[in-house]
Amino acid sequence: MPEKSDSFNETQLFKDIQKEAKSLSKWFENIAKIKSSDPQFLTLLDKALQSMPDDVGFAQLYGSFQDKIHGFINTARACRADSIKRLVTAFIREAQQSGKSLREFTKGWRVGPLEMQINFEQSQISFWYNKENLIKWQSVASVEDIQKAEQTALTMLEKAALPPELLTRVFWEAYSEARRRNSRSMDAALVSLNDFYREVRIALVRSRFDAKKPNLKIDRYVEFPKYAFLYNLDLYRSMTPQLPADMKLAWQTGSMSEVNKGNGVVVNGLDAANEYKFICYVKPAQEGN
Repeated sequence: MPEKSDSFNETQLFKDIQKEAKSLSKWFENIAKIKSSDPQFLTLLDKALQSMPDDVGFAQLYGSFQDKIHGFINTARACRADSIKRLVTAFIREAQQSGKSLREFTKGWRVGPLEMQINFEQSQISFWYNKENLIKWQSVASVEDIQKAEQTALTMLEKAALPPELLTRVFWEAYSEARRRNSRSMDAALVSLNDFYREVRIALVRSRFDAKKPNLKIDRYVEFPKYAFLYNLDLYRSMTPQLPADMKLAWQTGSMSEVNKGNGVVVNGLDAANEYKFICYVKPAQEGN
């Protein structure tokens, strides 16, 4: 919720509107409470009808109430937008002073590896990585609220990061298996990112059994959400120059029609200074890339 001010107390004014709504609904509630089994129900119904205002009076009351609600909604939205603007400005100023990379875009800001989207009307923010949601929409009333949500999102990414050796091995195994299954592409070396992601998840679960007992409890990597895959994909891409030549993967964009069909992923989210890119395929680096 937005910060309250002396001139507009959103919570209290809404309570006043609810109180008036209950007052206006009392005539109908009196009718709704009447039971047809009551011997006096016709008398009670007539009495309730007589207590209602005439058409003109009721129309005036209803119209006035509507105007009050419209006014409240417009003012509340304006106050919330003003509040979130001030909070975001302060948050971005502190982020800039701390040396974080920043990039403003239509819906909000990219801050370091995160994308912060802003709903001005609701005074809410959410955090994303490569267009995958990390922190759902939540109301903020202070800069500390935004910073807390940011830290939660960063912690999610940190926990999702795979050790470099495991990442390198799992990605190569996933590509090799996806290529073996690939029978749809005219280029046999080309594997779609969606198929690759599926095989990465399978390879991660399989890695838990390496040199372990067959009855080992699978307590890791069963859940490997899209944001975790994309984060590790960017980590892999960042260390590509240091990878063994025979296990190095390369990435390829697709046609606009493929992009529109969702046959690809957004990458390049590690640093806000870098533009997002969209890739659709993976192939060995030594095979033409």
